Amino acid sequence: MAASRRAGSSRRGAVDRLTGWREVLQGAGLPDDAVEIGDFAVAGGAAAMERILAAHPDVDGLFVASDLMAEGALRVLAAHGRDVPRDVSVVGFDNLATAASTVPPLTTVQNPMVEMVRGATDLLLDLVGGRGDEIASQVLSPALVERDSV
Repeated sequence: MAASRRAGSSRRGAVDRLTGWREVLQGAGLPDDAVEIGDFAVAGGAAAMERILAAHPDVDGLFVASDLMAEGALRVLAAHGRDVPRDVSVVGFDNLATAASTVPPLTTVQNPMVEMVRGATDLLLDLVGGRGDEIASQVLSPALVERDSV
């Protein structure tokens, strides 16, 4: 399930997550056509899950672009009698507080927020202080927070 927002940076994050998902599936020789767009909210995740089940009733794994959408997907799967993780594995993204309290607790991906904020702050201070005139790209590795949904 992909997510999209109209705001620039949020939309960019959603596009990056979708791109990464597609690259991994294609690299493994798997199809990448089971995508639905959501809005980073519980209701959007639930609606997208309904559409996925209608189009792909045999779905057995989900990567959801936000934990809130994953929460909505979990609710829909339960309503359809699908057991998580026995029938469908679900992985969210963000490691929000809600991820630990969903049923079952959600496996999720966590970005290194402290390092991201530190890097952005250092860059801003360098630019404001005249110590840098170009923005260097930095890639930080996320971590998988394993819980009971896979």
